[in-house]
Amino acid sequence: MKAIGSFSASKPILNDIQRLIWWTQLNNLFSIPTDCNQRDEREGWMGDAHLSAEEAMMNFDMAAFYTNFIRDMRDAQGADGTLPETVPEKFGRRPATPAGALLTL
Repeated sequence: MKAIGSFSASKPILNDIQRLIWWTQLNNLFSIPTDCNQRDEREGWMGDAHLSAEEAMMNFDMAAFYTNFIRDMRDAQGADGTLPETVPEKFGRRPATPAGALLTL
């Protein structure tokens, strides 16, 4: 992903937090927004996707990435308009809530 945003603060801890956010986001982008890079799961949990979208767009050029992910969401959408909790659908419930992954813990 091409970095487009930057952040700098006078307090080093804030710069360290930004650096960790930046690397965490990069480690969770594999054609879909994944959730936990420390686990061998790598699913497109919709709750995680919506929670990190704003941060991702402030740090990286996400236009093509999210255009593709929205196509994936449309492909996973049921005839009744419902979406699953993971896209592509593998885990979770249908219909998902906007923060469905967070509610299934």
